[in-house]
Amino acid sequence: MVGVVGDAKYNDLQQPAPPTIYANLLQQDFIGSQLAIRTRINPDGVASAVRQTEATILKTVPIVRIMTMTEQIDSSIVPQRLIAMLSAGFGALGAMLAAIGLYGLWRTRSRGAHMRSAFAWRSVQQD
Repeated sequence: MVGVVGDAKYNDLQQPAPPTIYANLLQQDFIGSQLAIRTRINPDGVASAVRQTEATILKTVPIVRIMTMTEQIDSSIVPQRLIAMLSAGFGALGAMLAAIGLYGLWRTRSRGAHMRSAFAWRSVQQD
């Protein structure tokens, strides 16, 4: 045993962490997996060094994609973000329609009150 690590969520933040075993990559028959690197500096700057180091150690295994943790989390919550944006959009649309309806109601009542006062004024003048 090399070390003990905490549970990690890989594909879905809503599901519990699956049981996982970490093994030495070079001792496996099948080399094709994910590599996680923690860094205190900008991850984009580390990517080129990781590519060069990987190319010297594992010549036949290409790096397909490098993603930061932020990018992985953002891609995993796309459905929740879409629902939130749609809900906000429909809420804004509903508020706008309510405001238009209240304005129309106010205009109709104020116009009616104005017409009543104008009619009353004319009737007073005619008498």
